[in-house]
Amino acid sequence: MKEKQNQLEKENGSLKESLEFAHGSIKTLTERVDAQEKMTTEFKKDVNDLTRSVNSEKECAVKLESHSRRNNLIFYGIPEETNESSAKSESLLYSFLEENLKMEEEDIDGISVERAHRLGKRNANGDKPRPIIAKFSFHKDKELILSNARFLAGSDFGISQDFPREIVQIYT
Repeated sequence: MKEKQNQLEKENGSLKESLEFAHGSIKTLTERVDAQEKMTTEFKKDVNDLTRSVNSEKECAVKLESHSRRNNLIFYGIPEETNESSAKSESLLYSFLEENLKMEEEDIDGISVERAHRLGKRNANGDKPRPIIAKFSFHKDKELILSNARFLAGSDFGISQDFPREIVQIYT
């Protein structure tokens, strides 16, 4: 009986040691989990801060892009010539202003185009002309052209302002 009691006391001692070890391990794991939760919270805060910063920068970039495009117009339906150069696109644009927008020659002579060129790649069959994008030196020239766009009603021609993709997506 004494032997059995000694054996049970040894087992009890071993169980106590195991229990103390388990408690110590649980305490260590709990401390680690708490530390990781704290780090996760800090990471989430940092990610949110970075996301706000990126969105702010994107917004600023869109504003800058929009500002740089403010004097641009896109012209649709102007017939395209084979191997058309930028100079030829500009010449076609001036002819379009005179013939289709019914602008006076003296008004057209005062319009300064910084650059004009076709957008995109040429169609394989070439049946549909690519749009011409033109950057005007002065905002008032762009506004004068837009004010005469009413003459295009019912025709195959069109004019639109050049807005960044993000702005177009907001309003469509």
